[in-house]
Amino acid sequence: MRLEGKTAIITGAANGIGAEISRLYAQEGAKVVLADLALEKAQEVARKDEIAAQPEFVRLRNNEQRKAFLKDYRSWPVWFTVPQAEETYYRYWLPDGSAIVMCEYKQYNAWWTNKYIGKDPETTYAAEYLLEPGYHHLHDCRTNETALIRKLMEVQK
Repeated sequence: MRLEGKTAIITGAANGIGAEISRLYAQEGAKVVLADLALEKAQEVARKDEIAAQPEFVRLRNNEQRKAFLKDYRSWPVWFTVPQAEETYYRYWLPDGSAIVMCEYKQYNAWWTNKYIGKDPETTYAAEYLLEPGYHHLHDCRTNETALIRKLMEVQK
């Protein structure tokens, strides 16, 4: 990951040399911003770049492996962050065109501090989302671990 922490702006990224450069930069860990007049083609290139940067989708043989795959979401590419809310969204594209999104966020509990002085009151939580092709709003895609495990089983049939 020679380009980790770097950002590249690539023009003419929908095909040809621009698409290839964006794929290679994404594989090397760069955040890639694509620009092209052909919006739909550029969006498809961006999706392929993100898939190239994510860990390989291995055969998950049982629910324990599926749960472990979901718990390892920090190895997935970061989709976006919301620094003001201390949220990080990780997205993993599935072979059927859907995607799993995990939102990691912190919650501060002042009551907890009063009860357990000297301990860390911040706790990290994760919210699960399943983005099916054609979704419009992330908020409408909220789901749970059981539904994600079922989706992983369905994708690998």
